[in-house]
This record gives sequence, structure tokens and C-alpha cells, in this order.
Amino acid sequence: MNKIISLFLIAILLISTVFSSSTKECELCTNLMFDSLNELIEIAINGGVIGSCAELCNKLGIAPLCMVCGIACDAVGINVFMDLLDDAFPDPLYICESVKMCEYNDNATSSISDLQINPMSGNVGDTFKIGVSYNVTNTIATGEISWNVIDPKGFQFGEFEVIIDQTPSTYSAVFNFQATPSEQEEFPSGEYQLQMQICEGSCGSPHAHSYILSTQYLNFTII
Repeated sequence: MNKIISLFLIAILLISTVFSSSTKECELCTNLMFDSLNELIEIAINGGVIGSCAELCNKLGIAPLCMVCGIACDAVGINVFMDLLDDAFPDPLYICESVKMCEYNDNATSSISDLQINPMSGNVGDTFKIGVSYNVTNTIATGEISWNVIDPKGFQFGEFEVIIDQTPSTYSAVFNFQATPSEQEEFPSGEYQLQMQICEGSCGSPHAHSYILSTQYLNFTII
């Protein structure tokens, strides 16, 4: 997410927290962690002896980020917060759950009901539209919709979207990617595989409260 847009959203959410809800708190935390986690880790590693949450969070240098960081850190204390940053597999959603700003549901259930990509056969340079529909039958407290595309050579790319407090119902999401060759992805001709996952917690995370609830695959071709 663009950092300027993210800061604007965090500022709006901070104002709206006067009418606080757990969803808004979770959005604040996840926005902070996805935008500033690497910076916080670098501060924790290279910032010398840090004795308080204020000392750590103020190093972010931007008032809305410092404020949300302070709320998260104060909830568990500087030592526990530093341990979360020092984890071998730092996970933004797990951190937000650990500091009690996001909820989790170990009994969440969901299933993908429809997965489409258009076009099913396209050319290099085309824009491909991904559509997914899924049913939630037991609330997803904090999770992800995650998609990956695996090319004919085995390389992959993808994106994810955070989902918060999705109660039992039917949901849908749309994603796009453009098959423009780059250093990261050549888009060779051949058959590709689209993988879609719905998760409680972060998809593929080794941490507690992280589960893949549903996975579906679809093949398509780039000529």
C-alpha cells in the first residue's frame, strides 16, 4: 500500500477510534505493521538499548505511526514487543493478535465456491482479472485472501488482502495483474496455475491462530 495513502487512512482511523470498535483497532494495527514492520525491526536491531515503548515508537518519526505503535507496544510491554519483532518469522497479523488489537478465531471455517480468471488464454501484456467467491460459515476474525500465480518455470508471484471480522455470509473479491515482463517475472509462454487461499491468520504462517481454511486451483495459459 502506498505509504502516504496508508498514513491518511491511519489518521482517519485514529480519529474514528473515538467511536472505537475492535475492527478499527485491528485496521490501525495491521496498517502499521504492514507498512512499518521492517523499519521497527531495523530500529530494534540497530537502535541500541531501548528501554521503553515510547523510545522505540518515537523513532518512527511520524505522529500517527508513533501513536499506534505506542498503543500496541504498551499493551504487552517493551520486552514482549521486542521479542515479537525479533521473531524468526515476523508476522504482522500474529503481532496484532498478540498485542490484543486484533481478534482470532481458532474455529473459523470458510470454503471457496467459485474461482475465475479472465481471459483463460491471453497474451503477454494482457491484463488478467481474478474473481473469487467464498462462503464463511464460522467467523473469520482476522485473516487473508491470498493468491499466487505459478509460471511454467516454477516461479511465482501474488498478492493478499487482509480480512477482518467476516461473519457468516457469502463474500467476493477481485484482483488484477498485468502480464508485463520484468526482472522479477518473465511471463514465459505456457500453462500457469492460479492458487487461491482463504485463511484465518496469515496464509502459510507458522504461528498460532493461522490456518488455511480453503484452497482452490485454476489453470490458464499465456501465449
